Amino acid sequence: MEEEKQRIPLFRQSITKKQKLVGFVKYVAQAMSDSNVPMASKAITYYILLSLFPAVIVVGNLIPLLHLDKPTVISYIEFILPDDLHHYFYRR
Repeated sequence: MEEEKQRIPLFRQSITKKQKLVGFVKYVAQAMSDSNVPMASKAITYYILLSLFPAVIVVGNLIPLLHLDKPTVISYIEFILPDDLHHYFYRR
């Protein structure tokens, strides 16, 4: 316990810059491993995807209630989405 408290920080040690960089990378990798970042990112991605479809349904049902005209809504959607998806919003 006391050994950890008295440890000299990596940037104050008299070692080469390469050794400092390697030590820093090892420290960051250990910190990420200890905090379980990969599992947390997977869970966040899962819940975002899970909530995306109900959000689209809610927004789709709110548009008629707000009395917005179709061309205005389509112009906003075209601004957000890539050009390859624009043709899905026009009926033939």
